[in-house]
Amino acid sequence: MQYKYVVLTNTTIGTFMALLDSNIVLISLPTIIRDLPGTTTIEGIWIILGYVLVTASLLLTIGRLADLYGRVRLYNLGFAVFTIGSGLCSLSPNGQSLVLFRLVQGIGAGLLFANSAAILTDAFPVAERGRALGLNQVAGTGGALIGLVAGGVLTAYLGWQSIFWINVPVGVFATVWAYTRLKELGPHPGREKLDPAEIFSSRAACPSRSSGSRSARFPAGRRSTSSCCSPASRASSPSCRLSGWCRPR
Repeated sequence: MQYKYVVLTNTTIGTFMALLDSNIVLISLPTIIRDLPGTTTIEGIWIILGYVLVTASLLLTIGRLADLYGRVRLYNLGFAVFTIGSGLCSLSPNGQSLVLFRLVQGIGAGLLFANSAAILTDAFPVAERGRALGLNQVAGTGGALIGLVAGGVLTAYLGWQSIFWINVPVGVFATVWAYTRLKELGPHPGREKLDPAEIFSSRAACPSRSSGSRSARFPAGRRSTSSCCSPASRASSPSCRLSGWCRPR
């Protein structure tokens, strides 16, 4: 199999699984609240929201870290963290621990989201890039829809724990496959050091956007396509002008 199709298959699995788990808990939530001792309705809500919030809030930071330390490296780490988080969720003894483990799972999903499109962009030529990205996103949307059905079916026949442990064998396979086959084709990592001020200044300048996955798609020196990088925003926002994330394109 050509390398670009290895990338497409692996990243599509990652995107599918990450979005599958954003919805797979919805139908199972009443059963989870009933079966886990002492689980409150608020904890049940955080079982759903915690995953999504952590994933979305980390995209910008992960995009910058991918520029510094390598997209493939963080993507592989994301698959491992997601798989471990899924296994821990299936073993949760109470609602609080399930909320915590869902946050771990969300961190892994954020690492997958932020880097999958960038790795695809590196692997595919310009003429084929749009189709590859489109297939990846269609798989993700399909995962979100299938999660609603799969959560109910698995919970009814195998128990709520099955909606999490079903990720483990697929995650282990995909993690090993990604680690052994994917290679870094983007800008060489490790040439710059992370400046914490960049993270806080960029968040202050762009409070309404988290688009770290897009930042990783551009060559070094053109790190972000977020809304704060428009000419008008650069003119009106000192923190945006000073941030290393928002260099003029």
